[in-house]
Amino acid sequence: MEILGDSKKRERYDKYGDLESSDGGGDTMDSASFEEQYNHWRTIFRTVTSEDIESYAKSYKNSSEEKSDVFYYYKQFSGDMTRVMMWIPLSGAADIDRYTVWIDSAIKDKTLTRYKAYAASKNKAKSAEQKYAHEAEEAEQLKAELIAKAKAGMSDASPPLMA
Repeated sequence: MEILGDSKKRERYDKYGDLESSDGGGDTMDSASFEEQYNHWRTIFRTVTSEDIESYAKSYKNSSEEKSDVFYYYKQFSGDMTRVMMWIPLSGAADIDRYTVWIDSAIKDKTLTRYKAYAASKNKAKSAEQKYAHEAEEAEQLKAELIAKAKAGMSDASPPLMA
């Protein structure tokens, strides 16, 4: 209950999942030390915002860097598109068709090798990405419902506390 009553502790718990960090030797960092370290690193590395991610996506999607990444991971994973999709930043189901056009063209031009795994994994990767997108939509809907219930003051709107 102490965590819930202290707004700073609650904020830290919500952000990091715990209140203490271990140095690996069993000793724990006190709150002041944590704050000092956190503030130090925040002066060096700023917080990444949704706007930062959107800006990066605009510059990365359809870029030569993205295409290079697709080709690199295609080779790295011998054409397994399910694995390729895991490593391309910000990739999703909507990107697979574009990636396969690039890869098919490079195979035709003989700049890439056709791997057995490529043909078999294209559809599998697309199905998996579509499933993830659907699950993300469901999560967003649930989040909106919980927020609406919380704003309405309904008691069952709070998520269960982790033990």
